[in-house]
Amino acid sequence: MSSAGHALFGLLHVYKRALRERYLKAGITLPLSHLRVLREIGGHQGVMARELAEALLQDKGLITRVTRELEREGLVERHPHPSDSRAAHLRLSNDGRALHERINAIEQACDAQMTAALSDDQASAFIRTVNAMTEQLDRPQESP
Repeated sequence: MSSAGHALFGLLHVYKRALRERYLKAGITLPLSHLRVLREIGGHQGVMARELAEALLQDKGLITRVTRELEREGLVERHPHPSDSRAAHLRLSNDGRALHERINAIEQACDAQMTAALSDDQASAFIRTVNAMTEQLDRPQESP
C-alpha cells in the first residue's frame, strides 16, 4: 500500500527529472535550486533575500549564496532598497529575464504533460490538496 509521502516522493523525483531533462535539452545547465530562485525573483519588481527564503521555504543563507552566484552569472542585479539602506532589492537583469521566459515555457510544457490525464477540476483539486498538505507540515508540531 502506498502512502501520501511515498506517492509525493515519486512525483517529485519524476517531475525534477523531467524538468532537468527539458532544461538540459534547451541548453540550461544551472542547478534546479538556482532556477527556482531565478523564477521567484522574476515574479517581483524587486525582492529581498529574506522574502525569497520565506517564499521558497529555504534557509536565508542558502538563498543569499544562490543569489550571489546568479549575480556573478549576470542574471540578477542588486538595487538599493527604497526604504531600508541596509537591504538590497534583487531584480532580474536583461539576461535573467530572457532565461526566466525560457524556464517558464519549459515548466508550462512539463505541467501540461503532468496534468494531461486530469480534468481541470482534478488538477485544481490536486493543487489545493498539495497546498493544504504543505501548510499542515509547515505548522509547528504540538507536543503530546
